[in-house]
Amino acid sequence: MQSQCSAHHISLQLGLVWFTDGSRTAEGTGVEVYGQSVDRRLSTSLGKHATLFQAELYAKLAYVHEIETQDRPEKYVSICYDSQAALKARQAAKTTPPLVRQCQQMLNNICTLHNVGLYRVPGHAGARGNEIADKLARDGSVQQFVGSEPFLGVSRQNIRGKIKCWMEKQHLVLWCGPCGTQRQARELISGPDLATRARLLSFNRTQFSVVIGLLTGHNTLRRHLYTMGLSNNPTCRK
Repeated sequence: MQSQCSAHHISLQLGLVWFTDGSRTAEGTGVEVYGQSVDRRLSTSLGKHATLFQAELYAKLAYVHEIETQDRPEKYVSICYDSQAALKARQAAKTTPPLVRQCQQMLNNICTLHNVGLYRVPGHAGARGNEIADKLARDGSVQQFVGSEPFLGVSRQNIRGKIKCWMEKQHLVLWCGPCGTQRQARELISGPDLATRARLLSFNRTQFSVVIGLLTGHNTLRRHLYTMGLSNNPTCRK
């Protein structure tokens, strides 16, 4: 089997030519397999929990299954996709995810009957087959999934993402909810903000202390000193 990264101008006139793609939207994850030489199009939904990486791998299983069941006489098979992560996972010396191992095994099986070439085609680069695969993959992502979920194993990345999203929502609910404390901070800080956090962390300790003091009201201004009983006048100097 030959694996290489190429531009979309590669020559694919001989044998079977397959394009694959995966898509993830708010509705779910979809996968598509397009057989350009046999005009075969497959589009399906993988549910809401599958990752884009899993969709790319599942697409490989789909086209290998098509090649095996059709029992085509062509000697050459060209497989094109735009996921570099999927190619690196297949080339890795050690594979942990069962889906990756299954893809490797099935690709090795068809290599006994065909001369298989894997080509990475850059996305949205004008390759007709890749554009068709991309459109059908988006269509598959919005289809209603039939069956129990999760359809594929839930990845650790997906679990961490769900937990992080839940924590951020709970944080925002508590922050915006009724409370008799932290009045000034709640008025000035609307909620968690990654850009603001990154900017604050770029300050030195003195700058950081001044900004936090202004946001929370815990500073050496007379209003706070008066509240703490350290000053007799809550009005700042003019």
